[in-house]
Amino acid sequence: MFSLEKLRYKYIMLDISGKLITWIVGTSLLAWLLKFAYLPAFEQLALPGIARETLLQPWSLLTYGFLHNGIFHLLFNMLVLNTVGRSILNVLGSKPFLSLFLMGVLAGGIGFTVATFFAPIYFSSAYMVGASAGVYALLFLLCFYMPDTEVRLIVWNVKLLYIAYALLAFDVFAIIGRSNAGGSVAHLMGAALGYVAAQNMQNGNDITSGFRRVLDFFNNLISGSYTKQKKSPLKTVFKNKAPQAYARNPRKSSHQEQIDVVLDKISTSGYESLTAAEKEVLFKAGKQ
Repeated sequence: MFSLEKLRYKYIMLDISGKLITWIVGTSLLAWLLKFAYLPAFEQLALPGIARETLLQPWSLLTYGFLHNGIFHLLFNMLVLNTVGRSILNVLGSKPFLSLFLMGVLAGGIGFTVATFFAPIYFSSAYMVGASAGVYALLFLLCFYMPDTEVRLIVWNVKLLYIAYALLAFDVFAIIGRSNAGGSVAHLMGAALGYVAAQNMQNGNDITSGFRRVLDFFNNLISGSYTKQKKSPLKTVFKNKAPQAYARNPRKSSHQEQIDVVLDKISTSGYESLTAAEKEVLFKAGKQ
């Protein structure tokens, strides 16, 4: 039977790649509805094809990466993101994975904006959407960090390095032929970022560390304000009503307290911080 609580627990159990895919699919679907319901609102989230307009909506340098033009555009990007996520999460870890994706989206957006500023006619476009730049950043990190790894393409085994070269050639020819030239510029910016990240990782450096600190700052800011608002009413409830509730069903109250502690830990430190026992509590709660 469908339950929002079960859906919530299933989401919590996803790794960062699964959660990112969920967000992108969700925002893309909502954006399609918004596009038909009120186009100006959709255009505020898409990256403008005119550079000076981007200055008036700088948030679109990030939000465009969570929108897509159509179902096949969305499915292709999510398929690649899922494949890359399963292959590289153990190498990167959750926070660097998300940070590199977002950095790739930003790099692609900046590259597209600069291109439309210097050559507006050549790279003319109403707007740009798509997670491709962020996906390229992750994919090219994988391709150049493990270049000799082979993957199965239809009936052939192909090295990741050759896949990277093929994608680069495709985008270069797309720019020359003016076939989605602006999008290809964004792809190349994401690819360049992935290459730089791979080279630095081989030397023991992490180029996402600075960006991760920014994400941690905002995450702590949001989590802190949420916790503060959440705890205040609980103190009042505890003093006035909790003793009666516990007297009626102490076992149920104790179990709920365990779940609340686990959920609080997830909100502050992430799912990966849970112990095996805490994950078991969450799993059993999701089955109820």
